[in-house]
Amino acid sequence: MTEDPRSRPSTAEEAIELRRALVQRHGFTPDPFQEEAFSHIDAGSSVLVAAPTSAGKTLAAEYAIARARSGRGTVAYTTPIKALSNQKLGDLSSWLGNREVGLLTGDNVVRGDAPVVVMTTEVLRNMIYAGSDRLNDLAVVVLDEVHYLQDPYRGPVWEEVIIQLPPHVQLICLSATVSNAQEVADWIASVRGRCEVVVETERPVALHDHFLIAERGARRLREFRTVRDGRPNEEVTRFLVKAGGESVQRGRQEHRRKGTKPARPRRTEIVAHLDERDRLPAIFFVFSRQGCDDAVRQCVEAGIGFLDGREQRRVEEIAEQHVKDLSAEDLVLLGYRSWLMSMQTGIAAHHAGMVTPFKEAVEDCFKAGLMHVVFATETLALGVNLPARSVVIESLTRYRGEGHVMLTPGEYTQLTGRAGRRGTDAAGHAYTLWNPYTGFRETAELVASTKFELSSAFRPTYNMAANLISTRTRDDAVGLLHRSFAQFRADRRIVGWTANVDKAKDELQSLSRDHKTQYGDSSARPAHRAPIDASKVSAALKKLQPGDVIVQPRQHGSAHLLVIGTTSRKGGENRIRVAGMRGKTLMLAPADFDQLPVALDNIDLPKPYAPNRREFHRAAARVLRQFVQDTGLEVAPSRARGGDTDTDSERRALERKIERVRGRLAGLEHQVRTARRDLGSTLDSIVNMLNELRCADGWQLTPAGELLTGLFHERDLPLALAISKGLFDGLTPPELASLASTLSYEHRGRHAPPAPWFPTNELKRRATEIERILTDVQRRESHHSLNQTIGSSPGFAAIAHGWASGIGLRDLLAAEDIGAGDFVRNIRQLVDLLRQISEVAPDRLTAACAREAVRAIDRGVVAAATRLSDAPEDDIAKITELIAEDETVDLPAQDVEDDDE
Repeated sequence: MTEDPRSRPSTAEEAIELRRALVQRHGFTPDPFQEEAFSHIDAGSSVLVAAPTSAGKTLAAEYAIARARSGRGTVAYTTPIKALSNQKLGDLSSWLGNREVGLLTGDNVVRGDAPVVVMTTEVLRNMIYAGSDRLNDLAVVVLDEVHYLQDPYRGPVWEEVIIQLPPHVQLICLSATVSNAQEVADWIASVRGRCEVVVETERPVALHDHFLIAERGARRLREFRTVRDGRPNEEVTRFLVKAGGESVQRGRQEHRRKGTKPARPRRTEIVAHLDERDRLPAIFFVFSRQGCDDAVRQCVEAGIGFLDGREQRRVEEIAEQHVKDLSAEDLVLLGYRSWLMSMQTGIAAHHAGMVTPFKEAVEDCFKAGLMHVVFATETLALGVNLPARSVVIESLTRYRGEGHVMLTPGEYTQLTGRAGRRGTDAAGHAYTLWNPYTGFRETAELVASTKFELSSAFRPTYNMAANLISTRTRDDAVGLLHRSFAQFRADRRIVGWTANVDKAKDELQSLSRDHKTQYGDSSARPAHRAPIDASKVSAALKKLQPGDVIVQPRQHGSAHLLVIGTTSRKGGENRIRVAGMRGKTLMLAPADFDQLPVALDNIDLPKPYAPNRREFHRAAARVLRQFVQDTGLEVAPSRARGGDTDTDSERRALERKIERVRGRLAGLEHQVRTARRDLGSTLDSIVNMLNELRCADGWQLTPAGELLTGLFHERDLPLALAISKGLFDGLTPPELASLASTLSYEHRGRHAPPAPWFPTNELKRRATEIERILTDVQRRESHHSLNQTIGSSPGFAAIAHGWASGIGLRDLLAAEDIGAGDFVRNIRQLVDLLRQISEVAPDRLTAACAREAVRAIDRGVVAAATRLSDAPEDDIAKITELIAEDETVDLPAQDVEDDDE
């Protein structure tokens, strides 16, 4: 990193004074890892601080900010999402004062020229591409939650920022604890100069992991420590075997012992259990919005409550402050009365399906010590500083679109990081629960795991390619991509893989030489192989079990298959059901094999075991691919089970060994080819796509391609093509909002999306044309081996049109099957898209129409989701009177909140 006056090393006197001020403000002495970070910052190095939640890594960022301001340099504090940016604005403003701190996000601009500006990473990236003058005085950039760089959508932006920031800027990267922090720091140093890594593995508050089991019938909860000395607690295993909740394996037979059956603990039982042990407040992580709401209802109906009258009035005051921008009718529609009554018991839900004022009220009540139990989805674990004494994780599997998969060690650590309040609790407590679908040993292994390796999601996108074309030569652009963390990791792995390729080639040559010497045939694959006895194949198939990895029969294609089920037909013929590398399943009979099937290894199948479900097949394919990647297809011969009992068994065994080495070699060579097919090749494919679609002419953008430079969206290329074709021109604001929603809305959930509806045939025609464009883009991507553009749905078009036309929230939600929180989230995404259209649309009237559409939909409960400035308070007396009445009362039109007034 080039030395610059804005990031010059501090003198000893300056450093002492800055640290003294920091200690005085916080009232505690910095920990050794914080002092280490301070010293690196003083020396002018960039720093990566990796530490557990609540360990205090933000203190390093504060020190860097104070140091930059003492030298009159400016600061950019970046966060991955807008909600965290809004929260950080408040934190820094309370420290530095309102005049010193600003905010830049897609939703808000607050004192954008302040010396310290909080912004989303995308905003900083756009500044870099635009060559903003603000970069000249920039001394420090704080990248908060930098482990987000492995996020598939936002991650590439972090790497673009790290690579392209001016050399004089000092980076302060804050991350959760990751096992490859040194590797990340090495990469940053390779592209920016010096970067020191500071790792803190000790939590500021000790964490105790517990396992809860309910005894069926007695409904008594049994609590155990999950891990003892880094291993699964055998006391739990013994209890479960005795109770019949775990099976005992003897050979391949399972036996269940009789005893009191275990059961899943109920939410109300867990709350009472924690209350008895003085381990509240607690956050229950429930991976379902409806599950969170149901849990609150169950506790309230059970008569559980924690607050006295004074505390209940305080909850009401906080809630009223947050909902002051909502109309009286909106409050009735959102069930404000029943929600507030639940809050006043000290129990609440927190999830993305709630409107923002409700969520923020829960957060403030929690900080004030008024919430004893919060049932939350995983969004509460990201960035929002709400530590509790205990954390309960209801399930260790969660739905990810293609099925239920286990939490990763990193996700488990992120969730349990909320357990234990620094300065308040001697220890934090993390609870997992018995359930019939996840074995205890699997739970304990997850709890004990410390593996959280940060990977890279970096890839060229259409928007990135367009910006690179407009600002760099091709060689410079490829050079930038080669500096990414993804390429950095690939280059390091290639060295090891290449060595393994050489070893496999030597082994294959040696085996082929042995084959020729012993059998006078240089080919390990005879031109004709005698038919194999079907009964022997059937017997070998019977020995296989779910989880076995086998070599794929030659007529079925490539290398390996994962056994997911076995079956026997009448007559004694055995068959196996297998999953391939891409999730395709096959039922294989003895006739499908030209040699005896051999189990190369046995690996854990996904949980829960559901071999007939498509999502299980996809998860099994991922497990198989990971096994192939981790092992390089290398299998110790001694691990193979089953054998060839023919008289020529030695020859056949040697030929099978040669086949395995050939398969392993092919896999290794494929890995090396894939890694060497670097990001430059991917960029070339994208540029070819842009040329085909007339967004580029060689290495130069056309007008359609110029649109791409200003569009940061998951469907940026179809959007740019639709704008360039004039599909958004000549529409009214409600029509434009409706049409744009076909590119911003993505249906979530397992049920079918709502049927599309458009007010005019012309709007329907244009929506069909946009869908044709998107389908054409996806088809071309498949031809170029690109995986860029996700699908969309027109299912939100009617809602967007109605809201933009001024229809009230009550009428709209009554006519459509959508919750208020989902409605607000989708409208906010539409607001962001319409703003981008207004900024890039070449037609002046279309740009104006998009701005008007934003004004039409950014109102009422939607506007309250992001409003930061003070607004006139609603008539609280009127609200109180109204919510005391029946919630289905019809209100006169003049009582409906109008736009932003």
